[in-house]
Amino acid sequence: MDKITDEKEVKEYIRKHKLNEFLPNNKDISIIIFKKNENITDNRPMDYLYYMFEGQAKLPLTNENQKKDKDRKVLNVLNSPCFIGEFELIGVLERPRIITTISECKCVAIPVNVKKCKEDLLKSYKFLRFMYKYLAEKILNKTNIDTKKRTQTKKMQFAEHILKKSVCTVIDNTNVKIYKDILTKKEIGDLFGVGERQIYKIIKEDFIDKNILERYNSGYIIKDEEELKRIAGWNN
Repeated sequence: MDKITDEKEVKEYIRKHKLNEFLPNNKDISIIIFKKNENITDNRPMDYLYYMFEGQAKLPLTNENQKKDKDRKVLNVLNSPCFIGEFELIGVLERPRIITTISECKCVAIPVNVKKCKEDLLKSYKFLRFMYKYLAEKILNKTNIDTKKRTQTKKMQFAEHILKKSVCTVIDNTNVKIYKDILTKKEIGDLFGVGERQIYKIIKEDFIDKNILERYNSGYIIKDEEELKRIAGWNN
């Protein structure tokens, strides 16, 4: 974890990512850069409200029988930009949830362990307006995703997941799209509500055997993007 506290450098980050649209002026605001597989939050009281503007993190399900990272099921993946700690800030959650990075994550860290800083934040009109809009969009998006999942098969969900995670690259002077996930097959299975073995089965039987995907290094080349879109329901 690296922390940037230089006021000039922090302001440059805020300006570059247009974060001054909602951030109050506070000299105690810093930028924290978390490395991959670091905890952004744990079960201890939060010192900061985070706004992650680069990177991805995961929210695992934890209980007394799942203390090791490899045993924890993934409930959700957090994509930037997003807040981390907004429910704790407004008192909806008393204990922070464990959130772990799955890539390098850059966050604005707003101190909330200092009473004055927290009060100034909750009195800031531009911050509250931004937060209300953010929470409303988050609820609507969650509702839309849940509604869509009820009408999709696991094969459709995974096809859509592949399309969203695919990136363009060049192999042997040819433009291709590659699917490579930073989540493990177990974590992907957790998100879709199936086991790791079922994910491997879907990849092989529904995509590789039908010449839609082709194994390439630690990822897959998308051989038939149109068929993938058809399966995902993107052509409807």
